[in-house]
Amino acid sequence: MGFEDGPSLPVSKKEMTTTPDQEIAALFAQAEKLEKEADDYENRADTEEMTEFLLSGEELEESKIKQIQWRQMEEKKRSEAASFQKQAERLKQKTYPELTEVSFEEAERIMGRLFCGPRQIHETLGDYPETIPPIPFLREELLRAKELGQRLILYTDKLANGTKLTASELRKLTGNETFRSKLARTHKSWMSRVPEPELFLNQDAVESRKKSNVNVDQPEWYEYAKPQSQETPRTAWRFTEDNPLEKSLGKNYLEQTEVIIDYLRNNVFRGEAVPEEYEVAIREFEERKENLISRSLNKKDRLRVVMGEVEADYELADLAVNQIFRERYTETLYRLVLVEQASGEKGLESSGREDVSTWTNSHSFHGDLINIEGWSEKGLRVDSYQPANKRAGLGVCFSRSAPK
Repeated sequence: MGFEDGPSLPVSKKEMTTTPDQEIAALFAQAEKLEKEADDYENRADTEEMTEFLLSGEELEESKIKQIQWRQMEEKKRSEAASFQKQAERLKQKTYPELTEVSFEEAERIMGRLFCGPRQIHETLGDYPETIPPIPFLREELLRAKELGQRLILYTDKLANGTKLTASELRKLTGNETFRSKLARTHKSWMSRVPEPELFLNQDAVESRKKSNVNVDQPEWYEYAKPQSQETPRTAWRFTEDNPLEKSLGKNYLEQTEVIIDYLRNNVFRGEAVPEEYEVAIREFEERKENLISRSLNKKDRLRVVMGEVEADYELADLAVNQIFRERYTETLYRLVLVEQASGEKGLESSGREDVSTWTNSHSFHGDLINIEGWSEKGLRVDSYQPANKRAGLGVCFSRSAPK
């Protein structure tokens, strides 16, 4: 059906010619039927629980087993009902977008400060995005994302004036100044006496060029190294966490991907089926995991001139699961700049932990995978590591695009 999130209705040849309205009605009807079945199991378990004081011995044990089984069936039926309900809502959204889309105004009311849309982009970068797609998420998804502390952000590759939002352009558009330093400069307040870092600058690259007698005026590596110098965000609405998932810290790239999958199933879609597109991406990862471990993660002590190893690193980052649920490095920079410039809030703050960073799905020019280190006295810093690496503060900020 195209919007399947879990169990699906049996489809006969006759039903294959149904209209979208009939299909939507059938999905809602199936959800209602499953809810009634869940109510029935709930009533059975409640009745059994209320009368168990009359029982003893084997009869009591049998009663308790029945209660457990019926509670489990209730939970299963409600999960299936929720899945059909969401299928119906998605199909309805696709069929009648003008009636079901969440407007930017409504999304901002729901998300509050966690919303970054066209207006915030215009205020921060001086122009609106070239392309402004509708919000592809359901209201229920916005409410759940807000509960989890995720931001709803419109990422864009280009502004209406044609400016491509590469890392270099982001730096130019902001003057490499933070919200706080701009405020201090314009208001000449006490804040001007408090040192404030630049927005982002790879200070270590400057220092290393000094030590190696390279021209220090040479631009930062992301300005001249391909493909990084040309990379831009993907135009899409995404839900994104400000900081790395706690369980992802100190893990290698593949282990982080497993944390992402666990978080998706047990937090984002807790108690309901995961959309089919996401499940397909997860299955691809599970099927290829062992091969990628043997080709990449187990070779961390070898010289990386072995082409097969570098290719395996690329394949790991390019898997659908990492493309859907990780940001590009330019997307991380874009998000951090957009949020900081609009509100002064800084994602990726250390909170007492040194060098907190998020691992992206972008490749560096020498084959490693790029990570962005959080705010420090030097500002945001771009770095990269082999996927076998583990560092205490290196994790991944969960980020997801909508299923198509």
